[in-house]
Amino acid sequence: MNLNSEILTLLKSVSEGYQAQLGLLSKDEHLSALEGTILSFLRYNEGLDAPSDIVRLLHLSKGDVSMAVTHLEKAGYLSKTKDPEDKRKQHLALEKPADPFLQKVDRMRQRYFTQVFQGFDGNDIATFKHLLERISTNVSTHH
Repeated sequence: MNLNSEILTLLKSVSEGYQAQLGLLSKDEHLSALEGTILSFLRYNEGLDAPSDIVRLLHLSKGDVSMAVTHLEKAGYLSKTKDPEDKRKQHLALEKPADPFLQKVDRMRQRYFTQVFQGFDGNDIATFKHLLERISTNVSTHH
């Protein structure tokens, strides 16, 4: 395998490992993997609370996100409000019924990232984050 393919495969493996863990938690709570992803996204991305943010940043379909948001709203996990300055834009807010699931996600994330970064010190993690940010910038400027 060439170096570029190997890097892409490794990055995908880390992401898929996390998504698999989140999917198991979601299933245990009778949520779809997408619903769990949306709740987790809202929990950890303060200020990015519009369905359009989820679609754009997670590269998901607008229709799938819309259906999942509707289901989560009906289940009481989140609420929607219209943006006072742009009535076309909605904002999502997590509600109390999502707390037990999100507490499990918090614990899972802690375990997962402890495992992923086992043997890394703070400088290693900061360097890794910096490199990923540079890669992300390079990718976004060439789209």
